[in-house]
Amino acid sequence: MSAAVINQLQHLITSEQVSRVDIEAVSQLVDMSTISVSLAPYTSALAAMALTMQAFRDGHACLDLASVVAHDPDSVRDSLLSLPQLVATQETADALPRPPFVCDGDLLYLSRVYDEERAVAQQLLADNASRITIVLGGPGTGKTRYVAEYLRQLPDNEVPAIALCAPTGKASQHLK
Repeated sequence: MSAAVINQLQHLITSEQVSRVDIEAVSQLVDMSTISVSLAPYTSALAAMALTMQAFRDGHACLDLASVVAHDPDSVRDSLLSLPQLVATQETADALPRPPFVCDGDLLYLSRVYDEERAVAQQLLADNASRITIVLGGPGTGKTRYVAEYLRQLPDNEVPAIALCAPTGKASQHLK
């Protein structure tokens, strides 16, 4: 990746959104790819890749483009998808050579993490296809109330195996 493109991403380091390590990792991935076009028009895509690296180091499975690019996540996604040597789609994620990133809707993953997430989901579906329930909804929509009511309706002698997860510590405490 050219020094000029790296300089365009410098603001991410200055604003502490990513580290120099993230930019360098993306730069190395670009250098290892077969890209032969100028990357100057793709700085938003490269920034999203660096932010994905940072998100992974922070313990997140992916980067939600809509949460970091409030003004126009579609243009960033389109820019990402214009670099098929670096970014696969859900449909092309298994292609070889394997791109280092996968864009699934507004979510940008490292390919390895995407594969791991898919494997877990497939295993859950295979093992528990008829016994799995996922409760989704925004704040205040009654998810905790639903779970509590469901548990109250179970017979006293029936103790099901239940795995609960919540996006925040506060929500997790409510479920307990």
